[in-house]
Amino acid sequence: MSIGIIDWDMKLHTTGGGSVQYELCDYTKVGYPRYYGYVNQKGGWMIKRISDETDTYAVKWAKGDPNIEGDDDYATAYAAADTLTYVYYHDLF
Repeated sequence: MSIGIIDWDMKLHTTGGGSVQYELCDYTKVGYPRYYGYVNQKGGWMIKRISDETDTYAVKWAKGDPNIEGDDDYATAYAAADTLTYVYYHDLF
């Protein structure tokens, strides 16, 4: 089964009416799980993982911000995407 999901950019709206733009930087297009890496202008990042589970696809996310102590920068996080902890989107915030 083939899936063609590419989110070229994404806006996340925050409380207070502001928004942050995340842009796609990297993605894998062969095999599963697939990873889609996004960054914003402040250095924050999100990585979407799509895994092939029997008859469905599971879409989960990891996020970080190098401005927060203990969080990796995007390049380090994406290189280790298979070791990150992923949750459903609504659990990120």
